[in-house]
Amino acid sequence: MLADLVIKNGTLVPGGGMELRGAGVVVQGERIVAICATEEIPEAKWVIDAAGKFVVPGLIDTHVHTRAPGYEYKEDFETCSAAAAAGGITTILAMFNVKPPTTSAEGCANLAAHGNAHSLVNFNMYGLITDRNLGEIARMADLGISSFKFLMGYKYEPGAEDISAPADGPMLNAMRLIAEAGLPVAVHAENDEILLHRRQRLKAEGRRDPATHLEARPNIAEEEAVSRLILYSRRAGSRLHILHLSGREGAWLIRQAQREGLPITAETCPHYLFLTSEEHVAKHGTLAKINPPIRTITDQETLWECVRDGSIDVIGTDHAPQTDEEKMLRSPHADMWAALSGFAGVETNIPLMLTAVNDGRLTLPRLVEICSTNAARIFGLYPERGTLR
Repeated sequence: MLADLVIKNGTLVPGGGMELRGAGVVVQGERIVAICATEEIPEAKWVIDAAGKFVVPGLIDTHVHTRAPGYEYKEDFETCSAAAAAGGITTILAMFNVKPPTTSAEGCANLAAHGNAHSLVNFNMYGLITDRNLGEIARMADLGISSFKFLMGYKYEPGAEDISAPADGPMLNAMRLIAEAGLPVAVHAENDEILLHRRQRLKAEGRRDPATHLEARPNIAEEEAVSRLILYSRRAGSRLHILHLSGREGAWLIRQAQREGLPITAETCPHYLFLTSEEHVAKHGTLAKINPPIRTITDQETLWECVRDGSIDVIGTDHAPQTDEEKMLRSPHADMWAALSGFAGVETNIPLMLTAVNDGRLTLPRLVEICSTNAARIFGLYPERGTLR
């Protein structure tokens, strides 16, 4: 057989915690047709000698705000997917906040068409559930989306009222409907009422310094929301996925729920693993504003423990580019309330995580699990993605 492509002499890290030395990959068309010993590899039209290198499955970013269609002044789908490819990411899961948003089957179909025309990598998307679109769940699921999202923590944010999570009753009902559709429920987990109370108090005090953002979104807001969602997931029979986990208390709750056998998974982000409020927030000011906020070194240490022990399942970047003006980077009077949340991350995630491998903070097989295999399993992409087989 004359194969289209062979990759030989590398160390394969196929997923599942394994390393295979002296093995090769044989590709015909767009599929892997064999994993075999180097001496058994057939001739091929294209040969890659991976001696001294590692061969891993395509890596997945589970949390990307593409900004397009609709907000191309921030970024377009081609630049976003090019950054993903440059950073080793071959699949992105796109978020809802485009025009029109993915709160209907039509919105999802529009994003899919735009991505098909412009993306340089594989992609799928989240559908957003609000008080107004529970009747769209089945239609969106039929389009093959990866998950449904609730956006807690934005109920009182200016301009976000129409995209915030449903009230508790409709949320519980929606979780049952999503479970029937066979998809996971992904949630930005923060308690709206706690955030509102903190924001009102801090604004009354005249605060707008960099530390304000962390004080306005305390750990307990995430902890309470995670606790409530675990309860709802248990009663609804749904698979729950906590997005961008940032605090130690929420991590402890998730770990305990997993030990009880509940179908609960969690994502954290590079900025929570590499930045801390003590060292970086004051230094970077409004640039470091992201929701949930960058927290303390104690929170960071707990998150690393959970990455290593398996209670955090995936790394997503929450890639969310904003302009300099939106981040108030050119303003002489930077205001943490006025600056928009979010920053880019899809290109730098894997280099950072590989640095962590080199520093001994986790193994390369574990990196493949949290940046590929687990994401593929959670979001219905496995085994076409997330493994070499």
